[in-house]
Amino acid sequence: MAPIDRKATLALEEDIIKLGEAAYDPELSKESAEAGIQEFDTFLERTAAYVLLPALVSLVKPGDRVKPWLRPHITRALSFLPLRPRGVRSTIEFVLSVHPTTAATAEARGQEAASKGPQISPEALTSATQLVCSPPQIVTPYYWFEHLAPQLFSLLDGNGGLDMVKVAAYVIGYGILGRPQFGAPPDAPGWQLFAEPILRCIDPSQGRSLAKSDSETIVGARNVLSSEAELADALRRLASLISSHPNPGLSRRLLRNIVLPLWSLASWPAEGTELEDYRAPAGFLLHIILQLSVDGAQLIRIADNLMCRRTHGGRLMRWKYVESGKGGISIVKSSPSDDEPMGKLLSIHHVSDEKSIDFKVNAFLDLVKLASTSDAFGISNLFITICRRWLVEEDESNSPELVISAPGSRPPRNFEEKIIDAKLLQGLIETVPNKLVEESAQVLELSSNILHRANRKEDIENDDTVAIALSLLNMVLTSPSFKASSMSPSFVASIKESLAFKAKAQTESSATAQNLLMLLDFKLIEPDAFDVPPPTISERVLEDRLTYKLATGYITSPDSPAPVRAEGLDLLTTLITARSPILDVPATMILLSSLIQDEEEYIYLRVIKSFIRLSLAHPKSVLNGILERYFDANEDLNLDTRLRLGEALAQVIEKAGETFTGDVAHHVCEGLLALAGRRGHRPKSQEEKAKRRAAEKRKNKAAEDAWGGPVPQLDDIPEDHNPEVDAILNQIVEGWEGKRDEEDVRIRASALSVFASAIDTNVAGIGSAIVGGGVDLAINMLPLEPEPEKAILRRSAILVVLALLHAISSAKGAGRDIGIGFQGQSMADVSRIFQYISETDNDGLVRQHATETLEELKNSQVNEFFRTNLQSSLDDNLGLQFDALRGLSVSQRSAASSPNPRIEEIE
Repeated sequence: MAPIDRKATLALEEDIIKLGEAAYDPELSKESAEAGIQEFDTFLERTAAYVLLPALVSLVKPGDRVKPWLRPHITRALSFLPLRPRGVRSTIEFVLSVHPTTAATAEARGQEAASKGPQISPEALTSATQLVCSPPQIVTPYYWFEHLAPQLFSLLDGNGGLDMVKVAAYVIGYGILGRPQFGAPPDAPGWQLFAEPILRCIDPSQGRSLAKSDSETIVGARNVLSSEAELADALRRLASLISSHPNPGLSRRLLRNIVLPLWSLASWPAEGTELEDYRAPAGFLLHIILQLSVDGAQLIRIADNLMCRRTHGGRLMRWKYVESGKGGISIVKSSPSDDEPMGKLLSIHHVSDEKSIDFKVNAFLDLVKLASTSDAFGISNLFITICRRWLVEEDESNSPELVISAPGSRPPRNFEEKIIDAKLLQGLIETVPNKLVEESAQVLELSSNILHRANRKEDIENDDTVAIALSLLNMVLTSPSFKASSMSPSFVASIKESLAFKAKAQTESSATAQNLLMLLDFKLIEPDAFDVPPPTISERVLEDRLTYKLATGYITSPDSPAPVRAEGLDLLTTLITARSPILDVPATMILLSSLIQDEEEYIYLRVIKSFIRLSLAHPKSVLNGILERYFDANEDLNLDTRLRLGEALAQVIEKAGETFTGDVAHHVCEGLLALAGRRGHRPKSQEEKAKRRAAEKRKNKAAEDAWGGPVPQLDDIPEDHNPEVDAILNQIVEGWEGKRDEEDVRIRASALSVFASAIDTNVAGIGSAIVGGGVDLAINMLPLEPEPEKAILRRSAILVVLALLHAISSAKGAGRDIGIGFQGQSMADVSRIFQYISETDNDGLVRQHATETLEELKNSQVNEFFRTNLQSSLDDNLGLQFDALRGLSVSQRSAASSPNPRIEEIE
C-alpha cells in the first residue's frame, strides 16, 4: 500500500464532512436532504477504497470535529468499505500498515528482510481479520460473506502476492471457518460459502445432491461437473488454506470426507511432470489427513478402495474423474452403465492389468512409508485388517458350505481384490516390518484362529494359511517387546494345543510349529527370571505415553507438513499443561528448540508459549536450557533462531516474576551481559561470512567480465530512490553482522533488551552488583559505539537505564530499597552523557529515548530532594519552627549550652 498523503487525506476529510452535513443535517428540507444524500453517496462510491480508508478512520475517532448526527453515517460507510471492489485488500493493507507492531516487526527482522516486502506481525494480522470478519448488525452474515468470498478467493489465488495468500488463508481459516457461528458444517454461512465451493470441485457429492447441481456444463455427450481449471484451482486453494496457517482441527474437517478423491488424484498414473497440478497438491493434502488420523482408519479405507477413481458414500456412484486430451483431469457425470452398487471394490478398472495394480500398490506403500514415522499403531492395524481379511477369506473359499450374505453386508471379494490384498501384505512386510506387530494381541488372536480352523480341516498339508499364521506367531514371540506374562492362561493353553496338533501332523510346517512350541514353553518356564512383571501403570500414564509418542513422531518426522507439526505441538503442550509425569524435561526442551527453528511464524510463536508453560513447573531447567541455546557456544543455530530464543527467554523471565531470583537469576543475567559485550569469538560464523562474500565477489566479477563492465541494475527503481540513502542502509545491514571477534549487533541488542526485561521483572532478585555492571556497560556503549549500524544497540542500552529508573521509582514508592541508584557524581556523569547523546546522536529514536531518560533522571533528582528534605525537617515539632508567640516569650533550648536536669538526694 502506498504511503498515506496526510495533506490529501485532510482535504478529503473536509469534503466528506461538507457533503455529509449537506446530506444529513436535521434542519434540511426533505428535498434538499435527498439531493445531498445522493451526492454524498456518489462521492463515496467514486472514491477508491484505499483512499477513503484513512479519512473515514480519522473521522470516526472521538472528538468535536464531526457532528453527532453525522457520525453514524460515516461509521456505516466505513463498515461497508470491505464490500467495495478491492475493499478487502485495501482494508487489510491499511490495518497492517498502521498497526504499531508492524514497524516493530520489520525493525526486529532487519532492513534486509524488510526489503523483501512488508512484514506482518501476528497482532496486526489478528486485528485485520477481526475487522474484515465482523459483519455489521444491519446485514446477515450470509450476505456479508457472500460478497467477501470472491475477493478472498482472488487473494488466495495469489492475485495480491504471496504475502496476501497467507493473509487470505488466515482470514478464511481463523476468522470465518475457525469460528463456530460462521464455520460449523454444514449449515453455517462461512462453511457454505468458503468450504463447500472448494470441496465440491474435488468431490461433487459434498454439500448438495448431484441431481440439484446447477453448475453442470455439457461438453459433447458428457455432463462436466468440474472442469480441469476448477479442479486444479480447488486443490491449490485447499492446499494454501491448510498450509499457510496450520490448524489441525480445521484440516480434519476439510479433508476427512474427501480422502478417496485425494487418493485417486495423488495416485493418478502420469509420465514425468504431467498432471503435477493435480497430483502434487492432492498428495500433500492426503499426507496431512493420514498423519492426523492416528488409528489407521483412513489407510484401511484407501486399501479397501485402492483402484478407486470415483467417490462413494452409501449411494449410487454418479461421477468419475476422467483425463482430458488437454493434459488435465475433470469430473464428469457417469453414465448409468458405470453405476455399481456399493460394496464391491469401488470403480475398479474394467481392464485392470497387473501393471496398473502394481502402480497403485507401490503408490500406497510410498504413502505408508511417510506415515510410518508417526503412525506405527495405525500401520499395525492396517496390516492386521488386511491379513485377517485375506487369510479368513482364503479359508472360506475352500469351504464347500453354502455362504449366504446378510442384507447390506459386503459381498465376497473377487479375484482381483485378493491379488491386491496379497501384494499389499507382501509390500508391508518388506517395507515396514518393524511397524507390523505394535499390537501383538491382535496378531496372536488372528494366528490362533487360523490354526484352529486349519486343525479342523482334513487336508492340512495343502493349507497355505497355516504357514502364514506360523510366520506371524514367530514374529510376535521373537519380538523384544513381547511378554508371555501378559497372556491369559486359557489363551496360552489354546495356542499350545494348536501348535502341538500341527507338530504331530508330519507336514512341511510341523518343524516350525514344534520350534514355536518350544519357544513358548521356554518363555513360560520361569516367568520371574525372563519376564519381569511390569509395574502397575495407571490409565492416564498409558494415555500420556501414547500421546507423547505421537507428538514426538509428528514433530521429528522430516516429512511432516506444517499442520501435522502444529498438531504434534498441540499434543505436547497438552501434556506440559497437565504436568504429565512421563515428560522428560531435557527431551522436551530439545523438541521445542527444534520447533522454534520452524519457518512458519504460527509454529514458533506457539513454541514460545509452550516454553512459558513448561517453565511454570521447571523454571530453572527451562531458563538454563534457553540461555544455553541462546548463547550458542558451538555456533549451531542461525541468527533468526537465536533471536526467537531471546524472545522466549524474555517472556519466561517476565512470567517468573518475583521468583526470578537467586543463582538462576545471577547465571542468566551474567550470560546476557556476556552476550551484550563487544567480545564474542565466533570463528565458524566469521569463516562462513568470508566464504559467502568471496563467492559473491567472484560471481559479480564473472558477471562484469561477461558484460564488459558494470552490470546494469534492471530492477524497477522507485520514484523516491536515493542512492545515498541506499548506501547508508547497506552499510547498516553489513555492520550488523559484526567485525572479527565481535558478536552480531542484533544479538547484542537482543541480550540487552532481555536484560532490561529482567530488571523490570525483579531487580532485587538479580543483585546490585550485576545490575550495576549491566548499567555501566549500557551507559558506556552510548559514546563508545556511535556508528550508524550500532543504533539498535544504543536503543537497547538506553532501555536498560530506563528500566532501572522505573524499578528504583517503584521500589521507593513501595518503601523498599534495592541497594542501587544514581547519586552525587554518578548522577552528574550520567546526566551529562545523556545530554550529549540527546543532542548529537545520528539516530532519531536514540535521541528521543535519551531525552526521555534525561527527563526521568531530573524527575528522580527532584523527588529524591523533596523526600530527603521532608525526612530531615521532621522533629519533635513535626517540622514547625518558630521564635516567639505574641504575648509569650518562647525560645528553644540549646542542648549544648544548658546541662541536663539533675536529681540530687538530700538527707
